[in-house]
Amino acid sequence: MLSCNPDISEEETPVQPSLSTVNWVMGSPQDFADEFTKGCRGLSDKVDGMHNFQMMYQPQLSRLVRERVAASPNDPVNFRLLEIGLGCAPGGGMISGTPGGSAFAWRHLFDLIPESILKFELHIFEFDEKCAMKWAEENVPSVAVKVHIGDASSEEDLERAYQESGGESFDVIIDDASHINWHQIKTLDFMLPKVKRGGFYAVEDIVSSCFGWSANMGTHRGEVTGGTSSCMDTGDAKPTILAHLMEYQRCLVGIGGESGYNRTDKVEFLKEIESIEIQSVIAVLKKRK
Repeated sequence: MLSCNPDISEEETPVQPSLSTVNWVMGSPQDFADEFTKGCRGLSDKVDGMHNFQMMYQPQLSRLVRERVAASPNDPVNFRLLEIGLGCAPGGGMISGTPGGSAFAWRHLFDLIPESILKFELHIFEFDEKCAMKWAEENVPSVAVKVHIGDASSEEDLERAYQESGGESFDVIIDDASHINWHQIKTLDFMLPKVKRGGFYAVEDIVSSCFGWSANMGTHRGEVTGGTSSCMDTGDAKPTILAHLMEYQRCLVGIGGESGYNRTDKVEFLKEIESIEIQSVIAVLKKRK
């Protein structure tokens, strides 16, 4: 009942926080790119004219964030993201001599979401220990929860980092490490099962399938990425990451029938995959809910 006494006000109904005001979640890839650019401090090229990763990340992350929040209406959802590769390079970092651009951007993007509905947990995996530890001293825990040190082509190092992170599956895993084809394949095969249902795994810069350059190993330039003009075979006649993804797709098409179903040791593994999407120089593998 309304009070006639002007000195007595109605109890105000608190406004519940929501995603409706988070522009990159509710908006477009351009909204995502704008916020990513604000957050990365000029230290990442993910949303520049050559990469345009916003075309993949905005739809995928928007969908996933909305699904996760809707599934937990009474409590804040814990959203875990692992990025493999901090951006270390000889001289400090790949852009302006400073690493961590995308880590800053992820933190900025998710800080726009009210913590009362989503708590963001960012983990970083980096090969260059000296660079990673220096960055961690300044940015853990304010930006990332932890920086894990190791070789992304080592199952032992990847498993150790996974256990150090709490041994809980990630909503999103992003490989932006050496771009060496066999590293990308090894990391994908080992870490894809560690993505939660409904989440996704992204492999950036799969242009490594078509071109060869000396890989950035942080402290130095390492072996060549291995790409060739065929985009399917490396210089030593092994499958590229693109060929590996295409084989995954072939098996997905054949699951449930003779084609592919009985011709791969990845059948059970791939039954968890709903789709494989490839755009320009990035691929995203989405897991079933």
